[in-house]
Amino acid sequence: MFKNQFFASPGQVDGEPRRKGRVYAAIEVPELDDGLQPYEAEPVYLECVDTSWFNSFEASENGALWSKLFQAAPLSVLELTSYKLPLFPEGSKPGDIAWFEFGYEPASSSESDARIYTNLLSEGATVKISFHEPRPIGWAERGIIGEAAQALAKYNSSSSSQYSLKKRLARISTAGGVAFYDVGQGACQAAIDNELHIPQLYVDFGGGVLTNKKTFPDGFAGFCFTRDPMVILSHWDWDHWSSAQRWPEALNTPWLTPPVPLKPIQLTFAAELHERGSLHIWDAAWPGTITAGAVTIERCTGRTANDSGLAVTLRRRRNSPKNCLLPGDADYACIPSVVAGESFNALCMTHHGGRLHSPTYPKAKRGAASVLSAGPRNSYRHPLFDTVATHLEHGWSLPTGTALSGQRPCHVLVPWGGRPHILQGGCHGGMCATAVSAIAPANGKITKFARRRGDAM
Repeated sequence: MFKNQFFASPGQVDGEPRRKGRVYAAIEVPELDDGLQPYEAEPVYLECVDTSWFNSFEASENGALWSKLFQAAPLSVLELTSYKLPLFPEGSKPGDIAWFEFGYEPASSSESDARIYTNLLSEGATVKISFHEPRPIGWAERGIIGEAAQALAKYNSSSSSQYSLKKRLARISTAGGVAFYDVGQGACQAAIDNELHIPQLYVDFGGGVLTNKKTFPDGFAGFCFTRDPMVILSHWDWDHWSSAQRWPEALNTPWLTPPVPLKPIQLTFAAELHERGSLHIWDAAWPGTITAGAVTIERCTGRTANDSGLAVTLRRRRNSPKNCLLPGDADYACIPSVVAGESFNALCMTHHGGRLHSPTYPKAKRGAASVLSAGPRNSYRHPLFDTVATHLEHGWSLPTGTALSGQRPCHVLVPWGGRPHILQGGCHGGMCATAVSAIAPANGKITKFARRRGDAM
């Protein structure tokens, strides 16, 4: 279980408090599209922490207890529904974290201009902004936020953990293909073995949150942890790790992550992993690329969190030409293998089919398959028509989407050298929704195989 109540499981989420509040709110300065403002058609979310807690933390002498103190941090998300996002501080550039102080008070739906969420899986409460004040760029780095990030990097990144993780990755079986799970507006993929057809490695562990919580399938029974699969986190956006809130047992497996952004919710989630000894941070001291067995991990080269995370390529086996690119939300121009001209058999379209900032796209091999992970009727309107069309122009097939069927969850399995299959996963004990045990009728061979092995799943 999580220590911080912001991450309470769905059944434990209470109603939102109806009271005034003052918060310090953080948001990343984004890349702009052709000089246009970035948030004109998308929801605007800021990560918040209560000002009184933050200020008392600043004044305390409990530096050694920072992770436990973060577990008690009063966190929230502020969505600006009609209140205009303030201008970023002068001199800010993409990838910087801009901070503001906001005040708000309860308001009816008709009078509100924002919404406050005290849990990623809550409904939120309507509020009216009473004031905002900017903070200079770098303001939080000089305080407890920066100290916490430094402590996380110090205690969770080492050459010894790099060695042990490479040994673990080298043992992973990927021969069954790559599974793309229906988690609504989010992302979760897995390497599948060809013996039991269960996850051996998760790449991201996300799902729909906040306004997009409704996109997460109601019938999702759970994730498979039979093989103690580790998690590679592409980047720290909530929708790429939030299923750990739904199934906290995921906190006990190793997580390999990019550096933690200087924002309160990500730092607190990282503190939860740190307390369990599960956090392994790929920082600047690590090499740009690691290959272990059939798994290659690359550090992306951009400036923002999306574009500076980890991209993963899975292969059928070590040195196999059969490969699948899992880019997270990274722009393709920030993935070294794509820039170098590598071609791929399969692809999860980056950023849920959302906006990209460059004309660079990965090369598709003959017969290559593409998959989209996006929730139905999500607030971002993903996938975007132009993004899908441009993938088609670059030789990629029309993507198979998670949640393609109205019978959900509806996952996608891409076997090596085969076409994508849609499936509803689940072991025969009914305890998970991710083992390959129920698949579309056209793919009966896998169905029969899974039934024969049902006692082992």
